[in-house]
Amino acid sequence: MGEKMKKLNLILGIMAAVVLTATCASAQPFSPGMAADTYGIAQGGSNLLGVPTPNDNNDNLLGSPNPADINDAINLLLGTSYTRNSDVDFLQWTSGDNSWIDLSTTEAKATYAIISLTASNSNTLGVYKVSDPIGTKAEVLGPYHGFGFKGFGTAVSPFPAGLSPYTGGENFGWYLKSVGFPTVNYWYSQPTLNVDAMDHMLTYHLGDLAGQSVWIKVGSGDPYEYTFYDPFLIAFEDIKKLGNGKLGDEDFDDTIFLVDRVHPVPEPATMALLGSGLMGLGGLRRRKLS
Repeated sequence: MGEKMKKLNLILGIMAAVVLTATCASAQPFSPGMAADTYGIAQGGSNLLGVPTPNDNNDNLLGSPNPADINDAINLLLGTSYTRNSDVDFLQWTSGDNSWIDLSTTEAKATYAIISLTASNSNTLGVYKVSDPIGTKAEVLGPYHGFGFKGFGTAVSPFPAGLSPYTGGENFGWYLKSVGFPTVNYWYSQPTLNVDAMDHMLTYHLGDLAGQSVWIKVGSGDPYEYTFYDPFLIAFEDIKKLGNGKLGDEDFDDTIFLVDRVHPVPEPATMALLGSGLMGLGGLRRRKLS
């Protein structure tokens, strides 16, 4: 192998390593058990570094057809047969989901659909502009409470859905308004905005759902068939940090939404490290051309 090819392979390897390091180093402030993937190990799964596994099977009170866990929601959408939350760790988006960008246009609005929930509280999904989190909060779907699926994605039983209030290119964050009388909490996708400074949101990238269609119903309108562009599943925990350091029961299935035509914004650390690798690659190319 030539010397230049060896250098190229080395730089490419470094680029992959630094991006992986940034991904793992960007762990949010989850409780120690989740950060160490304790639930995944207890459930018989692998310990995926940097992937917090939520607890499961603690709300599945009635069993089928009223399941409650994240893996059940993914099974409904993808036609899979995952049995534990640890089975879907590999679908988690771990490079940062604090802020998002709206990719929609006026012709194709970003779409949010509620899939399932296990909430005694009354929960509402909302969005806010990153530039002004508190002053720009806008509710988009809800409130909902209860247990089980909110629809099955069919013409007879569509998913309740809402449309983004933004246009393409808008940077925003998610929040969950959780009303548990008399307490009202707001859980933001940016953990620093939360009263307990903990991360109450997990994100799963459902790439296999792209190009597939389900039936949704926006407000009082008629159900219609919707084809996904690049969907993500967002799962919230609606209980604040307790004295034992955990976020409630840490099942993260209190409200589960499917979102489309939006995308997480990479964290600055990831972008900086990737950029340094690309600069190194550019330097090698310039030396090769000189």
